[in-house]
Amino acid sequence: ARLSGKLEDYQRCSAEMVSIARIYLNHNLTMFNSSIYFLNACLAFFLYVEEEESNLDNLKSRISEFIQAIVDVDTMFAGTRECVFFRDIVAAYLKPSMDDFADQTYMFDSVHKFDYWQLTILRRIHEALEFEVELANNKKNGNTKEENDDDSYGEYDSYSDDDSDDSESDDDLD
Repeated sequence: ARLSGKLEDYQRCSAEMVSIARIYLNHNLTMFNSSIYFLNACLAFFLYVEEEESNLDNLKSRISEFIQAIVDVDTMFAGTRECVFFRDIVAAYLKPSMDDFADQTYMFDSVHKFDYWQLTILRRIHEALEFEVELANNKKNGNTKEENDDDSYGEYDSYSDDDSDDSESDDDLD
C-alpha cells in the first residue's frame, strides 16, 4: 500500500489502506491502530481526487463521501483525532490557506509523530496547496501567470566567457 502511494497510484493505495484498517478492526489488540490506516487512506484518496477533480465543490463532495464510507465501516473514526485532522487539512485546501495547513499539521504532529510515508504524502498535498494558493492570489490580484513570472536569473543570462580570465597557462602552475 505504501509503495503504491510512493509510486503515485493513490487510488490503489487508498483501497489497500482501507483493507488493512478493516483487518485491524477485526482484532482486539490492533483495532485502535486502524484509525492511522484510515487516515493514510484518506490522505491517499485526497491526492487521487485532487488530481482528478478541478472543481473544488466536486472534490469536497467526493472526500465527504469517502469519509462517510469509512465511518460506515468504523463508526468510531468520525470522532478520532485522525478524522478531525484530515477534515482540517481539507478545509485548509478548500480555503486555500497555507497557514491553516501548517498549523494543523504541526498540532497533529505534536500528538502523533508522522512517519516517512505520511510526510511524503503531506509534502505532496502541501505542493498542491501551494499551487491553489498561488492560483487564488492570481485571481484576487487579476494577474496571469506570465505577469507573475520574475526573471530572477536575468543578470546571469548575459554571462560571457570574455569576463573571466582563464588564459593561465600550464607554465604558471609549475
